[in-house]
Amino acid sequence: MTTRSRVTVQIRRHFEVPATALFDAWLNPDGAWRWMARGYGDLLHLDLQPWVHGIIRQVVLQEGREIEHRGEIIELARPTHLAFTWQGPPPATDGHVRLVFIADATGTELSLEQERVPQGHESRTLHAWNIVLDAIARSVARAVPIELA
Repeated sequence: MTTRSRVTVQIRRHFEVPATALFDAWLNPDGAWRWMARGYGDLLHLDLQPWVHGIIRQVVLQEGREIEHRGEIIELARPTHLAFTWQGPPPATDGHVRLVFIADATGTELSLEQERVPQGHESRTLHAWNIVLDAIARSVARAVPIELA
């Protein structure tokens, strides 16, 4: 039996919204419908329990197949840190995702890091997260007036 090596992928992105608005967008079940899984499938089902040990579960229709991702929130420190487990269909299992939100003069710098990505799937994983981040950027830009101190 062969075991694939696991790697960590990271994305940094700047959003022109306050850190609290960006952080809250990740945990608001109603708002998450506007951005979660957009661009790579139709979101069929979403469970989002916005507390430590709360469940995250999404079912996406992608190319005629239902794809499920699920996780558990393991760290929540509003508005600076959010971490959760993230499990999808093989080979993308056992992931850990950590988000760090850093407020600055023009908005928020977001660092997203996913650990335990199967080696060889880095590009696909980064592509999927970039689709998610593009969708959340559109969603928060429409929903939040920009009033930065």
